[in-house]
Amino acid sequence: MTSLLEGVNRILELLSLPLVDGATLNTTRESQTVLRKLEEKRLQALKLGWGFNTFCNYHTPNATGKIIIDRDTIYRLRDYYKSNRYRLGNGGVLYDCFADSSTFESEIRLRTIEHIGWDESPVWFQDFVLSWTAWSLRVSLGGNIEAVNNLLQEEYINYKALALQADIEESNINSTTNPMGGTIAPYGFGGRFRDGFYL
Repeated sequence: MTSLLEGVNRILELLSLPLVDGATLNTTRESQTVLRKLEEKRLQALKLGWGFNTFCNYHTPNATGKIIIDRDTIYRLRDYYKSNRYRLGNGGVLYDCFADSSTFESEIRLRTIEHIGWDESPVWFQDFVLSWTAWSLRVSLGGNIEAVNNLLQEEYINYKALALQADIEESNINSTTNPMGGTIAPYGFGGRFRDGFYL
């Protein structure tokens, strides 16, 4: 597991910039820029949907026929066939666009892409996000562009390939349950490539 401080220092080192410690993590211009870009790329990568944050679960209506979903954890919500039939309304109440109703008589199977914290993400995903962040920052923070450009490009391409392979393997192994208590989608990031999402 890579801590946020270790990740920032790895990017700074790749860009030949001074490293920081816990006390100066969010104080230098370079480290602040890295933190902002790292969070941007982390969220961007999560929204693509990987094996560890893509779930296919059944959701049961409550006593009033409403299905409530924590909207703070959801990036993308689709039915099992990946259509845009359902939406989240106020308070996370599920709404059926086809039936024009937020009342359900039976359980609904939904495919969701959810937010996962940095510390809960797999190491291969962290490595991929770090290399993507460094690649994105090479012009704005890199001192000698020629010196870092080839290195960062090679690392980014390598980690993207490793992340894809690791996600496929992990999804095949964990195709029944996930550590957060639901049923995981039976495919990994490869499914996102087939759906047309590219990095």
